[in-house]
Amino acid sequence: MKTIIPWRRSHKDELRNRFDRVFDQFFQDPWGASGLMQAGSEPRRDLLFAPPVEISENDKTITVRAELPGVDPEQVNVELMENVLVISGQKEEKREQKDGESTFSEFVFGSFRREIALPADVDPDSVKATFQKGVLHVELQKSQVSRTRKINVESR
Repeated sequence: MKTIIPWRRSHKDELRNRFDRVFDQFFQDPWGASGLMQAGSEPRRDLLFAPPVEISENDKTITVRAELPGVDPEQVNVELMENVLVISGQKEEKREQKDGESTFSEFVFGSFRREIALPADVDPDSVKATFQKGVLHVELQKSQVSRTRKINVESR
């Protein structure tokens, strides 16, 4: 019996191995932190910082906490776009280096963006965000308006 996919067996195995490596790498180092800095090199500025989050929910609210150590609160943006909470901003590098001094640093600087799909509809007018000791705390009230509606089917 012929296969529908016109690849030879070796190509399918190679593709499967590539996918396996991608998944293995993600679960071992999900944010690519180990690749950010190698001894004697500059930090990779092209990699984005993805802040870790914690999401909790009860009957009335959804709470999102994001760790943003070293980020100035004025550099944090919080947006609600439909049913997605977007946390973005900038972590600026502040470094003084004296003549003859060398520094090894794994600190990550630059832009960050995190999009979180919310598990329920929320009231956009009730969103509250606070920032304290490097932790952003966003509280969202669940919407009381149901988006579910029964549609009558007409027969013709």
